[in-house]
Amino acid sequence: GNRQHEKWCGGDPPRPYLLLLVSSVTRPPPLSHTAYSWGSGASSPEAPPGSAEVSGKQGGGGQGALGGQQAVKKGFLAEKATPVGDVSVFLQNRLVETIEQVEKLHRMEEEDEAAPFKHKYAARDLLKGLTRQLAACKAESESLGLAAAWEEGMAGVEHQMGVNLVETEEISAGEKQLNLAIKRMKEASDPNKFVCEILDSTNHLGLIWSQRGEHQKAESFLISATEQYESFVKTKCTDDELVSRIEGLRTTTLFLMAQVYQHLGHPDMSAKYCQITLNRSLKGGLFDALDWTKNAVQLSGYYLSQGRYGDCATCLASAEEVMARIPAEDAEQNKAQVGETLSNLAWGWGKLHTTRLDSAAHGEQGARKGEHEVVVFDLEGVSGRVPEWIGDGIATYEDACREMKAGLRHMDKVRTGFPIDEDCSNHVEACQDISKLYRSLVSFTSSEDDKCKMHKRRIDLLEPLVAQLNIAAYDALCKELRFELGEAYRDMMEIKITQVDSGQKKIKWEKIADLCDGAVRHYRQFARLFQAVPGDPEQAKNPSQVTGLGEEKVRRWYLNARFYCARCLLKRPDPDMAKRKVHLNGALEEYRHIAALAEAHPFKEGQFSFDDELRICKEMVALLPSKIERLRMLPSTPSGT
Repeated sequence: GNRQHEKWCGGDPPRPYLLLLVSSVTRPPPLSHTAYSWGSGASSPEAPPGSAEVSGKQGGGGQGALGGQQAVKKGFLAEKATPVGDVSVFLQNRLVETIEQVEKLHRMEEEDEAAPFKHKYAARDLLKGLTRQLAACKAESESLGLAAAWEEGMAGVEHQMGVNLVETEEISAGEKQLNLAIKRMKEASDPNKFVCEILDSTNHLGLIWSQRGEHQKAESFLISATEQYESFVKTKCTDDELVSRIEGLRTTTLFLMAQVYQHLGHPDMSAKYCQITLNRSLKGGLFDALDWTKNAVQLSGYYLSQGRYGDCATCLASAEEVMARIPAEDAEQNKAQVGETLSNLAWGWGKLHTTRLDSAAHGEQGARKGEHEVVVFDLEGVSGRVPEWIGDGIATYEDACREMKAGLRHMDKVRTGFPIDEDCSNHVEACQDISKLYRSLVSFTSSEDDKCKMHKRRIDLLEPLVAQLNIAAYDALCKELRFELGEAYRDMMEIKITQVDSGQKKIKWEKIADLCDGAVRHYRQFARLFQAVPGDPEQAKNPSQVTGLGEEKVRRWYLNARFYCARCLLKRPDPDMAKRKVHLNGALEEYRHIAALAEAHPFKEGQFSFDDELRICKEMVALLPSKIERLRMLPSTPSGT
């Protein structure tokens, strides 16, 4: 999608932006000192005819590709070089022009998946040719007093070859080549001429060690790159082109630092550097709007997890502003990508409102103002997109309704953007977020009828979805939906029973029984999803065998469903004492099953303790038999329970 944005990004070619660092990136991007190169090359590319033959496995353990090192096939420097001609003209003109060609090839996108490094291999051939020519004219350049120019030329070629090897995933050879290039550049008569190349090489070395998982070593290279940048800034250089290149490399350093600090367990620093990188790309003007938006949305997720709602909103509003600036023609050409990005942006807003409301429902508030440095992006129009009340607390029913309506408005866009027949998982998860909004609103109203209406909306939203899902394909989603539906029915049942028993309202026992049956139905269907898969030989031995309860969190989830199912059966109203006895026996069986399973698989001390529930189960196992026997003598409550 980068080419489509050339027209409005104001650059050719645009500089593709980074993947967000708060989440892990499986393959960090190769870099160059002129642009960010994001080729998705194969892991073991085959070099074209004429390229260097690396000893052993390509990319592993070889020496540098220049200067007679082992990574180059035997006799490489002895190959016939293109005549140099006038050495002075070669060093000062043709050499520079060829390196510019190399840089251009490094920037070009690879379009042929069968040859993922075609342009980079072409650049390598040019570099090998330059190396032969430099070797051929070394003596003559010294006799002409051009030794310094020769050294500078060789240093530049070695640097470009190191970049080329890294970007074609020949990492070991690339690392050694970059170290050789840095050494030569620092020993040159005027090292300041190589400020860009040295900084770029240092960034690449930081990238290499980050890819290897040696993040502390990567950090040391990036700190060195930072020191180089700060030294350059102190020179107050007036060469605009050089300053622009250095600033681009500084953005790369910040990007890599964000990666490294995330891996080193410093998410705050990682987010800080990521935000700075995003902001710098805005200033540079060369970025892809869709990538920028995706990264800003993901960064907002980190701030949301920290309760920094204002910073989260700023990221989302900035992304919204960036998307709004895409010309209609470009948006139409990339309709599918733009639509998906806008849906994810809407989801970011929806998550913000959902989390704020849920946290307030549990008595929690976000981070206080002044606790953190405020996030700011250099974009006009952002402040007008951030709700004025987003940093305020949610204290009243009116506040909660305002938050819920804002969340619903965005989540409806998400549901539309991810139709169930095209993206089932995202559609269902969006509906779950909407259900969470309704559930959170319940905490802010004292009206029992309003609470029931909220739970009924949850049921109406989720029940049709679970009926459409293929259990084999969406096992986890089916479990989540069944449990949540059981919860919604049970909550309504409890409210109705309380209304009747307290004399607040007269409700037919059949209505309460229907709610109870709905809860029991979904809890039991939830529990069945943990039984052995049909066709499994183990199922023939024990059809009711329960599987997948190894994790304590999952085991507690399962036991809670059975526990709530037992409570619903215990409270299920029915004036027919024979049927009532059936329900109580069902509850007794549930309690026995729970107690047996919990004792067979005890919980460790910690957050997933089941001690209180287990104690109740044992008490009910002891008391229920006698209660069932005395059932005919017990009076019914007004609700029939």
